[in-house]
Amino acid sequence: YQNLIFFQNFYIHHFMMNTLKLDREFNRGRYNKGQCQNAIKLIQQIGKLYYAHEQGIKELCWDGVENGPKAQAKRSNNVGRYLTRTIDTDKEFRDPNSYITLMTAINSYDLGLGAKTYEEGVRRIKCPVLVMNIDTDCELAPMWGEEVVDVLNESTPGQAQFKLIKSSWGHLGCL
Repeated sequence: YQNLIFFQNFYIHHFMMNTLKLDREFNRGRYNKGQCQNAIKLIQQIGKLYYAHEQGIKELCWDGVENGPKAQAKRSNNVGRYLTRTIDTDKEFRDPNSYITLMTAINSYDLGLGAKTYEEGVRRIKCPVLVMNIDTDCELAPMWGEEVVDVLNESTPGQAQFKLIKSSWGHLGCL
């Protein structure tokens, strides 16, 4: 695990945070309610691309389109609608500083911090654990959840359980 770096998560999170910070209205985080709407709209679209699995996008945007002369244009229009469908209503419930705080916390959290090894850090967990992952999730890959469960059960058999949720929607499958 120590050699697994979450490059993809880190760079997309930093890209999203930088997008928010570069918005003219961000004002170093001292914006008025309702500002930074362009940045919020952009990162919502990025999130729909990054957090969704290609199978979900295929099912929504491709599978219902019959082959023919305008099929590709229809698929493209479907993708465009998917990206922007709820963007104007969703932006009202999004806060740039909350996004930045959440992504910073995710990027900086280290379960092995202060322990000699990652496994030793995991074993500090003493309560029963249920780890749930989505089979197509690229943000929190199932193998990482399984790894935590394995480490816990090695020292305390039966302490942890792993459940895999099937969804063609990747990280968005939890919605």
